[in-house]
Parts: sequence; structure tokens; C-alpha cells
Amino acid sequence: MHHMQTLKQRRAALEADLGVFIEEKGLKAIIEEEKGLSDERDEFSDGIRTEISGCKEILESLKVQWNHIFALKNQGKSAEARKIWKDRIETVRQFLEEINAHFKERSEYLKESQNDIEMPNLQIDEESPEPDQFLETIPIGVPGINTESIKSEYSKALAIVNETFELQLQQIEEAVQNWPQDSHEKFMAVYKQYIENGKPRERYMEMLRFHFPTLSRQELENHDRVVEKIRWNKKHRKNILKDWIRHRVALKEAAENMLASIMDAAIERFNKELEFVKQQKQLDRLGKEIDEKRPEYLQKLEEKQRKEQELKQKELEENQKKIESSKIHQEIIKKQAGEYKEKKLKIASQEKTLKVQKEIQENSKQKELIIKNKPKVNERQVKAKIKQQEIQDKKEQKRIEQIIDNQRIEAAVQAYSHIPQVELDRERVQQNTKSKEAKFVKYDKADQVKLFPQTGFTAENLMKDMRYRISSMLNDAGLASTEYGKRIINAAPPMREPRRDTVGTLKF
Repeated sequence: MHHMQTLKQRRAALEADLGVFIEEKGLKAIIEEEKGLSDERDEFSDGIRTEISGCKEILESLKVQWNHIFALKNQGKSAEARKIWKDRIETVRQFLEEINAHFKERSEYLKESQNDIEMPNLQIDEESPEPDQFLETIPIGVPGINTESIKSEYSKALAIVNETFELQLQQIEEAVQNWPQDSHEKFMAVYKQYIENGKPRERYMEMLRFHFPTLSRQELENHDRVVEKIRWNKKHRKNILKDWIRHRVALKEAAENMLASIMDAAIERFNKELEFVKQQKQLDRLGKEIDEKRPEYLQKLEEKQRKEQELKQKELEENQKKIESSKIHQEIIKKQAGEYKEKKLKIASQEKTLKVQKEIQENSKQKELIIKNKPKVNERQVKAKIKQQEIQDKKEQKRIEQIIDNQRIEAAVQAYSHIPQVELDRERVQQNTKSKEAKFVKYDKADQVKLFPQTGFTAENLMKDMRYRISSMLNDAGLASTEYGKRIINAAPPMREPRRDTVGTLKF
């Protein structure tokens, strides 16, 4: 009893150490995978149940359709039933092929997932080394990489994993059976035939009593419990071995990933150091070249500065010459400007004198012309006065004539004041006078003769003409007077070809 408690405590400690290692080394994926196995199994089982239920529904619908086909056949509609039968047979055949292919795929998946893995020596794929051989693949003596710590950590973790699963295997209680070998094999054959194939347990016990009539029911049940224990131990051992292999492979992959990340970091660091060394060598080489070429460079620099100084001196001399020439030029310009100003003032005074003399001459000429034209002006003034007097006389005469006319009209009115008042005769007033009747034209038969079969347009012919309808629509749209409207009307076909003698000169 004390030994069992010790084993349990040791197992708990090993599992805790393994959990700490997994947490530190970033192997959470292993725990998540272990937790997700049950969910995947449940999801797979639900999918199988759903698909079986769907298949049952489809088969029920096919059964109803077949009953309908048989009913048509019994009613004498053999041709229609035969046609529907062929279509349904083809549909059922395709459906059965899909079901067979689907369940075949499911069965292969189940076989792969339920295969027994017999790995007594804990071997892994032949393409990769065993976890124990991984220590030999770790490089030693790589500068900047502490591979010894990785090897020691991996060895510790591997020992913890092995010890944990070995402890689990040791805790399995082996079932001991004391039956003869032939009787045990006979019992196992009945067990596999009934229990492993899912047959009822009552039939199983009846078959055991039939094969072992000398044994009691209690003895048979005791041996059945032993067989169940052996079967459960075998299955439990296989599951432990599978978990053992999975943990060792995961541990190896985690160590490989850790080593790869460390190697990548070391390679990156080495590359940076190498790049730094290259840059340092490049700087040293450039410094050496600069030191070698420094005297030559200084000599060239002095030569360049000397040339620049000479160039600056030359530019200063040229600028001085330009300043002196500019001063001379300014003196010349100033002198020329003074001379030009004096000349301009002299010319202006001469022009002013000439202008005064010219004005004096013109004034004298104007006075002479006035004296010369004075008789003509007086004559014209006299004529103008005479003409103005004649106009005044005519106005006065016209006013007197108006007064005389008014007096004459007033005298005439007074003279005819004895005319009697006559009543208004509207018919006589409204009837035509003789002069108005003389203006009316009296038409005879000769005036009603038609010179041509068609003398003009009627409303019906006008509405038949496409051009009139188009022009009406364009007029409603406000486009009749535009160039577009004119082009549309000209392009429209006429109602018929007009005669030459009726063609007018009006153009749209």
C-alpha cells in the first residue's frame, strides 16, 4: 500500500515537472491537441448521424415514388410508369453510387483512425531519427551557441516523459487467468463472436453455458471479467504507448525548433558581425588610401587655391577697369546731355518767337479780311432781316385768315339754323350707298371655271403630308426656327411628287 502511494506521488511530481517543461518550452499545442481529440470525435459522430438520417429520408421519399409508379402501372398507364421508372432507376443508381463512395471514404478514415499501433520499442517514422538519436545530431562547439544547455534540457525532459509513461504502464494491473489454454481459446472465440460483434449478452451467456456445461454461471462470469480486464489493459496500454510516442515526437520537434531558432539567431548575429567587420575593413582601407593620397590632394588643393586667387585678382582688375570706363562714359553722357539741353532750349525759344510772329501775321490778315468782307456781311444781315419780316407777315396773315374762316362758319351756322330735326332711320343709315354698291364685283359662271384640277391644299391633304406633321411637332418643341428643325423638314419625303406647274418658290 505504501509502495502504491509512493508511485502515485512520484507520478504526480513527474506530471507537474512535465507540465512546467511544456509551458516553458512553448509546447502548448500538444495540450490543445489532446483536448481537441474528444471534440473531433464527437463532431465526427454527429456528422455520421446526420448523414444517416438524411439517407433515411431520401430512401423514404424513393419508397413513396415507387409506390406511385406501381399505382400507375395498376391503373393501366404502363408507358408513363415505364418512363418514370427509368428516370427513377437512374436517379437511384446515381444516389447509391454517391452513398457508397461517401461511406467508403468514411470507412477508410475510420480504419486509419482506429488502427492498432504496435510500437513496443517506441519507434518513430523511418525518415526521421529516434528521439534518443536527436542528441547526436546537435552540433557541438559552435561559437556563440550553448548547445550543451539544449542537450541537458532535452535529456531531462525526455527522462521525465519516459518516467511518466513508464509509471503509467506499471500501474496497469495485469489480469491473471488460470484456465487451460484450449478452454481459454474456446472462451475467447465465443467472446469475440458475440461481445466484440455487438450481439446481446443473454445470447452470449447461453452460448457459454452451451460450450461449458460443467461450469457454473459464477465461474463463467468471473472468467468473463478477467477477459474484459485483459482486453481493457491491452487497449489502455496501446493508448498509453500512442501518447508516449506523440509526446516524444512533440518534444523532439520542440527541441528542433528551439535549436533552429537559436541557430538562426546566431547566424543572423554572425552575419551582422561579419558585415561590421567588412565595413571596418572597408573604412580602414579607405583611410589608408586617403592617407596615401593626402599629399597629392593637398598639392592639388593649393594649386586650385592659387588659380582661384589669380582669377579673383584678374576679376578685380577687370572690375576696376570697368568702373573707370563707366565714369568716363558718364562724364561724356553728362556733357552731351548739357549740350543737348542748351540746344533744345535755343530751339524752343526760336519756335516761340516764330509762333508769336505767325500769330501777329494771322491777326493782321484776319483784320484785313473782316474789313474786306464787311459790305457783304451787312448785305447778308439786311437780307436775313427782310426774310424774318416776311415770315412774321405770313404768320400774321394766316392768323387773320383763320379768324375770317371762323367768322364765316359761324355765319353759315346761323344762316342754316332753320333746318328741321329728322328722326334717325337705322336701316337707311346701315344700307349700302350707291357708291359702295358700285365697288362690288358681280361674278358670273365664267369666274367659277377651274383652271387646274387641284388649285390648292385641303385640310385632309395637309395632314397627310409628313412635313406638316414634323413642322407641327418641331413648333410645339420650340425647334421650328433652328437649323436642326430646318434640316429635318427638308429631309422629310413629300406626300407625292408635285407637278412642275404647281411648284412654288417657298422654301423651308
